[in-house]
Amino acid sequence: MVDDMNEGGKPSPRDVAKARAQRIAEELGRLYRRTPSVTWTEEGHLRVSLRIAEQPDEALLLATLEVLGRGDRMGHIKRLAWQAIWAEVEMKMSEEPPAGEGEA
Repeated sequence: MVDDMNEGGKPSPRDVAKARAQRIAEELGRLYRRTPSVTWTEEGHLRVSLRIAEQPDEALLLATLEVLGRGDRMGHIKRLAWQAIWAEVEMKMSEEPPAGEGEA
């Protein structure tokens, strides 16, 4: 997943954001057994989104909120026939990798 390293051999902010978004996508995929989309927004953030047709039970809802909360923003879109959930991950220039990543 890591493409570029900045000075000091650390992952670039872009790669840190991509890794965070990928983890969110993987966990949502496990919860809903479908692959979420991961796209760049016009603002330069990564958005992980998933359309859902079913109404989640309480356990799935709580697990979903926990996963979405790992992003910098999250939201929900509701239409007549479907709903979508999303989380956005910002590319932070001073961002350090999450604890446990990059440690030897």
